[in-house]
Amino acid sequence: PEQYGKYYAWGEINVLSVYSSYYSKTWGRKIDDIQGNPQYDIARAKWGAAWKLPTQAEMEELMEKCTWIWTTKNGKNGYKVIGPNGNSIFLPAAGYRTDSAYDGEKPLRDVGVYGNYWTSTSYKKDDTCHAMLFLFVNGGNGIGHSYRYIGSSIRPVIE
Repeated sequence: PEQYGKYYAWGEINVLSVYSSYYSKTWGRKIDDIQGNPQYDIARAKWGAAWKLPTQAEMEELMEKCTWIWTTKNGKNGYKVIGPNGNSIFLPAAGYRTDSAYDGEKPLRDVGVYGNYWTSTSYKKDDTCHAMLFLFVNGGNGIGHSYRYIGSSIRPVIE
C-alpha cells in the first residue's frame, strides 16, 4: 500500500516516457468523463470490467466521510484514510511527474509532500486541457485540476 505505483497522464492507459502535451492523447480533445471507457480509463483497461477510476464526486465523498491521519508507513509519508466502517487504506504522497521546461531537471516532483490522484472527471465539459485531481498535503486535502499530461497516481475503485 505504501508503494507509489506508476504515474499516468489523464486518459492514458500506458506509462509515458515523456509527460508533455505533445504526447498526451487527450490533450486538445473534448472529453467529459473517462470512467469505465477502456480506451482512456487505466483501471478498466488493465484490471477489467469491475474496476474504474473514481469520479470527482466519489473522491469528494471519500474526503467528507472518512477520517484522515497523516502518517509514515515503511518510510513513506501519506494519509491513512479510515472509512465509517473502520476499514482503511493508505494513500502515499507520491508527488507527480512532468517534463515541462519550468521543471528543469526534476521530472519527479514533491515526493513525500504531495499526493495527486486522478479522477475520471474532466475539468469542464468544454475544456480540452485539464482534468480533476484529488490533492493532499500534510494538513489538508481537496479537489483541484491540472493539465492532463501531468503524470499522477491512481487508486482504482470497484463498481
